[in-house]
Amino acid sequence: MAYILFNDTILDLGRVPLDEVQHFSYVFTNAGSQPLYIYNVDPDCNSCTQVSFSKDSILPDREGTIDVSFLGKDHYFEGPHSFQIHVRSNAENRLVDLTFHTYFTK
Repeated sequence: MAYILFNDTILDLGRVPLDEVQHFSYVFTNAGSQPLYIYNVDPDCNSCTQVSFSKDSILPDREGTIDVSFLGKDHYFEGPHSFQIHVRSNAENRLVDLTFHTYFTK
């Protein structure tokens, strides 16, 4: 069975300008013995978070990424915020929640 293992499930983006697009990635490995298929990557804030990921299988011991672009200016205010991205796959751990934290500045 496939097993998705992320290098980090929590990222701290630190202090970022509210009107600046943030780009970052979550890196993972298929730590299982069968091909891994990611079915869906669903951010809490669909209007401010764009995600991309491979629709192809990830073979055992191979890496993949979930790439994220985030812009909070039309949706949030200055100060600390936390967001989640839900990853669904065929892995033994079928649902993995990823989190990123930021502190918006003007």
